[in-house]
Amino acid sequence: YYKNGTCTIDVVSNPSRAAVEDINIVVIAPYFGSIGDKMTQAEPLLAMAAQEIEDSGFLPGYRVNVHLTDSGCSEALGTMATVEAMTRGATKHAILGDACSQACAAVSDAARLFNVLQVSPGCESPSLSDRTRYPYLTRMTPSDRFKAGAYSGL
Repeated sequence: YYKNGTCTIDVVSNPSRAAVEDINIVVIAPYFGSIGDKMTQAEPLLAMAAQEIEDSGFLPGYRVNVHLTDSGCSEALGTMATVEAMTRGATKHAILGDACSQACAAVSDAARLFNVLQVSPGCESPSLSDRTRYPYLTRMTPSDRFKAGAYSGL
């Protein structure tokens, strides 16, 4: 797990996945910052998901490697974490994160330089819906604008 630097989630190798190609996913989210330590809470879930993929028949011929880094819920740290993750070590194929809208925008701006898909589990700011500005960003939660419309309809 994460220990003051970029780390990976280790899985027990599945022997049936011999001669596999790696898919490297970097998870960028806060270990500290305005929303607290979300990554320490998420690490066990990420480890379980990575191991479940490894043990299953899902993605035959591939192995998912999860790389962890800290955004601190900050634009500056999010940008730095993205650039460092994308330029160090194995080639990264996707980004999962961030959870803070301001860091999410910065991560997306940096990820765009590498033409890498970013999937955010949070990041609810309506400004992130601009497909021209954030072409590689997709969210797993609707924007605040959508939720406000839904609430007012109730």
